[in-house]
Amino acid sequence: MDGMILAYLSRIVLRGIALVLGSLRVFCLYWSCVGVPLAAYAIVCLGSATTIILTSDSERRAGR
Repeated sequence: MDGMILAYLSRIVLRGIALVLGSLRVFCLYWSCVGVPLAAYAIVCLGSATTIILTSDSERRAGR
């Protein structure tokens, strides 16, 4: 039971991190007209957030 709670809480934390990275991506994308490095940060944040969400969803589907 404790393992399930820990897995659930870690999934919530990972989704929170993905939310922050997604928000940071929007900010970097908006300011990407200032320079190329901000556009690169936007791509990295989007990739990281997408990877976190897809990984947490696949773990949830495998557990059912």
